[in-house]
Amino acid sequence: MYKLTEEGVQRLGDGAFIPSDPRNKDWREYQEWLKEGNIPEPLETPQEREIRLKAEAVAEARQFLQETDWKVLRYLEDKAVGRTPWISEEDFGALVTEREQKRQILSDDQ
Repeated sequence: MYKLTEEGVQRLGDGAFIPSDPRNKDWREYQEWLKEGNIPEPLETPQEREIRLKAEAVAEARQFLQETDWKVLRYLEDKAVGRTPWISEEDFGALVTEREQKRQILSDDQ
């Protein structure tokens, strides 16, 4: 059995990567296997895709929260010392809403 990869296939029996090179003996064996009517596993199974997409969403949520922490802190500091905040109330509200959405992604990951 084989599984498609970006630049060839992986032989599932031993995990070997086989590049798509007609000079490669393993690649020629794979081509024969295909001619026999066999079908390799897809590049990504639906389960693998779901796992990857969830991991990407979690990573993006963490990054967004880290990159916007300073915005919240700056806003709160401005308010605390009586300065006009650098961001409007409306924009700050939108930021808080987006941060809550990102936190929900992280809590769903637990």
